Amino acid sequence: MGETVFAEQAEISQIGFSSFRDGYWQIWRMDSDGGNLRQITKSPSDKREPLWFDKGQKLLYRISNAKLYVKDLKTGEETGFLEQYGNILNPDFSADGRRILFTRFRTDITDSSDIWSASLAPDANESKRLTREPGIQYDADISPDGKSVVYVSSSKGKGHGIWLADIEGKSHVCLKEDGFYNICPDWSPEGKKIAFASNAEGNYDIWVMDSDGKNQTRLTTDNGLDTQPKWSRDGKDILFISNRLGNTQVWIMKADGSDQKALTPKDMRCADPTWIDF
Repeated sequence: MGETVFAEQAEISQIGFSSFRDGYWQIWRMDSDGGNLRQITKSPSDKREPLWFDKGQKLLYRISNAKLYVKDLKTGEETGFLEQYGNILNPDFSADGRRILFTRFRTDITDSSDIWSASLAPDANESKRLTREPGIQYDADISPDGKSVVYVSSSKGKGHGIWLADIEGKSHVCLKEDGFYNICPDWSPEGKKIAFASNAEGNYDIWVMDSDGKNQTRLTTDNGLDTQPKWSRDGKDILFISNRLGNTQVWIMKADGSDQKALTPKDMRCADPTWIDF
């Protein structure tokens, strides 16, 4: 009986997200069915874009002044992270945990940012600037094999397009650019598809396309805002944020767009959904 119960519990994945309560954004977590909801951080400052790493023992997040911090969930200790790069957003770990992508803002030019990559090896101080285009480049995501980067760019002046580059930043290919806002790209776990949000049909919906930009398919058709898709590790489900019931809640659906349902309560204003790895 004990083995059976353990097997059933192991099937329930964990989800992290940000929620606005009492004047500040804080980090929360829950089971993938919406149960066991609990608050992780409590402080008089915003905390956004949570990422769990080191087998779920550490939590990375961004505060309101675009600085990153790491919280050790065992000791409660909080330390600055990548402080040498100034104001940064959109952190993303590689699948092997050896590198991190982030958006770095230039201080000498208004509305200008680039995608950077940095090694997380203890004895390394290696960093690379992957984009050098005008405008803003952001929302980067590393492919599962660590060889490619998908990101959003406004460099061509035609809305915000989704682009693909190699991990060295030497080759850049446009996957979707149509004058609209195509944002929040996220690789599927096998690296064959990319989920993203787009307002090409009037309001933001979740779309999926092949990793070469072909076979673009709209998954959500609700009149509300649907954005920030995140694939589950087995590729069967996609998390996203939707305000179709009034508040921006965490939702989940099957990878084909079926079985869409809210996971967080209606009174919770949420953002930044992510799957927690252990």
